[in-house]
Amino acid sequence: MQIDIDLVTYLQETITSPIEQNKIAEDYTTNPAIMFVRRPSTQDLLLDGSPSIAETEYDFEIYGIDIDAVESLADSLVKPVFSGGLLNGFQGVMGATSVLASFVSDQADDYTPKVEQNTDEGLHVVSFTLRILH
Repeated sequence: MQIDIDLVTYLQETITSPIEQNKIAEDYTTNPAIMFVRRPSTQDLLLDGSPSIAETEYDFEIYGIDIDAVESLADSLVKPVFSGGLLNGFQGVMGATSVLASFVSDQADDYTPKVEQNTDEGLHVVSFTLRILH
């Protein structure tokens, strides 16, 4: 979907950490990384069949070895836009998509203990849901 591409492009303009859709980035040892998955989206239709407002939701995870770097990156995403954040409360143009509103919810912090070597365990994780009306 175009909104997926526009979202990644918008984030890459500001964030240098790896951003991946539907997969874990390979380089999370030096930087925290971002992984997101699109949930089912809805497209409202007017009575004449023409498209109206679309709603797309994403599940985000920010993960890495350094808890401070993970928390800092997560804060830059989930803080309200009027406080310098990137996503919560964003309105405007995101690439080719006109965003009417975006909302962050369900933020949670977690730690996955390391059980085996050479796995993606032992990481600090911040997760949240992003809902975009466009």
